[in-house]
Amino acid sequence: MDKFENALRSYFISETNIAPAQTPASYHPPSTDWLPYYLVCSEQLLAIRAATTFKEKYTLNSERDMLIGQLQLCARLPHNVAARLILFQSLVSLNEIRPNIVSEFKERINTLQKENPLPPRQQAVLNRLLERIFPQAAR
Repeated sequence: MDKFENALRSYFISETNIAPAQTPASYHPPSTDWLPYYLVCSEQLLAIRAATTFKEKYTLNSERDMLIGQLQLCARLPHNVAARLILFQSLVSLNEIRPNIVSEFKERINTLQKENPLPPRQQAVLNRLLERIFPQAAR
């Protein structure tokens, strides 16, 4: 943390009397090496969400490429919960408008989940999302 962040944190703590919570490392954005990829994947999730929310106004292109990129990020950061949530939220949203594309990724998603499981609580959340996308697959 730099001096500005420390000063801002101290100010908020003194003004609110609330101790800061410690976020587990698995929830942090990736290091500077992977941060640009993480940000692109976040932006892709936003585009997918906009397309599913405002179907008449927005169209998507390269949906497969988006999911491939998100899968690659998860493969590079296998224990990063934030990266995995971006992928799974993209799948859930994209399943509303392009279920045929999402179904193409079923085996890759199952492989990711089996080869790189997250801690039980986080895995349970992802399994619930997976069940919404591929019923019976999360078991």
